[in-house]
Amino acid sequence: MGQLKQINTLSNEEIVELIGNEEAQLLDRLNSLRNEIGEFKSNLINKEINDFRESILNIQDSMENLFYAEELIIPSLDLSLPEPSPTIIIKNENKQLLEYYNELTELVRDEGEIIFNLQSMEEILIVLIDAFERLTHKKRILLSCCEH
Repeated sequence: MGQLKQINTLSNEEIVELIGNEEAQLLDRLNSLRNEIGEFKSNLINKEINDFRESILNIQDSMENLFYAEELIIPSLDLSLPEPSPTIIIKNENKQLLEYYNELTELVRDEGEIIFNLQSMEEILIVLIDAFERLTHKKRILLSCCEH
């Protein structure tokens, strides 16, 4: 969260751009993890399980950075959108994304069990990626209000 500590000094347009960049990076990382699971399943294991586990656990920093940036811009959105503000949807769906992510991290806690949890991990990643893409689309529409 180092780069985001100074986010308070950014304009709304810069925060919206930062959010877009964070979303794109996070989606790339999630898709990469899903591809790795496919490789694991077809090649048994061609990468260190610990590296894979760490990749999943490191997603949390990106999610926290993204949600922090959104929390900073939500007051501006609330002022520019009609009541009731749809920003509550962002907050609720962010919580849902974190729940999917937490399910995923539970499956990698025990390194010895990871190989047995690949199918479940892939299923959760599919749901997580789909939910993230749908929410990102909604956010883009809402965030376009802050760029003006």
